[in-house]
Amino acid sequence: MRDDPSRRPYDGSPDDLHNDDTQAIRRDRVLRPEPDVIEERYVEPAPYVDPAPPVRDRYVEERYVERPRVQEEVVETRTTRARADTLARYARIIYFIFGVIESLIAIRAVLRLLGARETGFASFIYGITGPFVAPFQGLFNEPDFGSSVIELSSLLAIIVYALLAYALVRLLYIFSD
Repeated sequence: MRDDPSRRPYDGSPDDLHNDDTQAIRRDRVLRPEPDVIEERYVEPAPYVDPAPPVRDRYVEERYVERPRVQEEVVETRTTRARADTLARYARIIYFIFGVIESLIAIRAVLRLLGARETGFASFIYGITGPFVAPFQGLFNEPDFGSSVIELSSLLAIIVYALLAYALVRLLYIFSD
């Protein structure tokens, strides 16, 4: 067997492969001597230079020039918002009034379908809804099943009043512009 130099013990000679520096390098360590004098200097940092200065855009420049006009638009938007809120309030009032009328007519149609006697509540509903259903009375032959009646004029009145409410609200919005 050959004599392997890496397996021999360290004898202290500088030519020996097992020298401390050699072992340090083999172990991925580098031994550096400590410096005797440390020189300190102050170096001023270089001024910051933006690598790409911002591109001046015509839109950006005009936006800042026209700032007072933008503020006027905000005031106009507030009045527009107030007008829209007022119109919405009127629309809700119209829908509420016609909704109550349609509900009373629907109650009338149900009472007539079930054959309710004209006493108390039924006569009250018939009295209130009579003027609203009168324009539609006699348009259709109403099927009669003894005491109960399918009142088609009441159903037509509900449809017409719903369309009328929608048309009034649309007209309100059209004439407000």
